[in-house]
Amino acid sequence: MGIRGTFTFDTGVNTRIKVGTILVYRQGKLDIGTLSNPVAPHAKAEIIIANRSLAVFSPDPVTGIYDPQQFGTGIVAFGEVNMHGKGMTPAWVRLAQEPRAGQKIHSRLRPVRPVGR
Repeated sequence: MGIRGTFTFDTGVNTRIKVGTILVYRQGKLDIGTLSNPVAPHAKAEIIIANRSLAVFSPDPVTGIYDPQQFGTGIVAFGEVNMHGKGMTPAWVRLAQEPRAGQKIHSRLRPVRPVGR
């Protein structure tokens, strides 16, 4: 999905988008809540990155997209990205080993300190 304008999530309801890649171009803007209008505490905003292989030698058979620069899957931002909502603790955890596609159980290496402490 390419964003050249502004793509804004509704901050008052649950939202979900499933993509292979979100590419925010220089002139683009992705807003998933802002400082003045964060995602509401009762709402959930989800971006699901599809497990897709890179189409580096030929176009993807489903989307027709070709990825010769190997940006891959995920969020690639050259423009502005805003994500604001309810604080979560911990915001991330360190895994004991690299997760594999389809794996359901992960081991944490150690507890991670809460954000801001």
